Amino acid sequence: MTKNISFLLLLMGNFLFSQNITLFDQGNTHYNEGNYQKAIDLYEKVLEDDFHSAALYFNLANAHYKLNHIAPSIYYYEKALLLDPNHQDALNNIGFAKQMTIDAIEILPKDQISQSYESLAKSFTSDQWAFGAVVFMWVAFLCFVIYFFSNSSVFKRTFFGGAITFLLLAVVSVTISTIEVSNDNAQQPAIVFEKVSFRAEPNMRSEILFQLHEGTKVNIDETINNWSKVSLSDGNVGWLLTDAVKKIKE
Repeated sequence: MTKNISFLLLLMGNFLFSQNITLFDQGNTHYNEGNYQKAIDLYEKVLEDDFHSAALYFNLANAHYKLNHIAPSIYYYEKALLLDPNHQDALNNIGFAKQMTIDAIEILPKDQISQSYESLAKSFTSDQWAFGAVVFMWVAFLCFVIYFFSNSSVFKRTFFGGAITFLLLAVVSVTISTIEVSNDNAQQPAIVFEKVSFRAEPNMRSEILFQLHEGTKVNIDETINNWSKVSLSDGNVGWLLTDAVKKIKE
């Protein structure tokens, strides 16, 4: 009985996959023909089946961009980059989409050490850093084994140095992976989908600091009832209505 159920689930999974691929291809056809809203409808049907991919989000973002839908286009480019940070086309297109936004939010400058670390850390994903740590540990172990059993003083010096070097590389890799995972978990980025007041406190009576418009990226730090405390890349912190923003990481 269990085998029959597993077989049925496998068939169902294959059927849904094929169906989603068909919908995706149909969406691409409509996109190429200039029927962008129809393409969006088909892409969203794929999402309704909990089917996610960088290509799907990228195409969905492109269709919204063609219709001048600022917030959805930026939102889906961000979703594509979340799955594939090195998606060059998404990186290029999100730059064009952001040019349509009203709010000019500057990024706080970083010192040279922070810039150097970020450049190094972002060169690989946290998973790749973790995998590298495992590889370095194994190489360090092999170097130590060769050092231990070698009778040559030259070999001993060489492989002992190699063991220490790869051990240090493993420590660096696992440290970067841990820091990046921690930073990623602490971040809750979101896109503003409508014009909203950026307030000093979480209530309608508080001071309006300024207005935020669709397409602006914020980070949600805290949520109380229907209010979210958000921070901007320029260091400003305030409150806005939660319904006005949409989280990138769901």
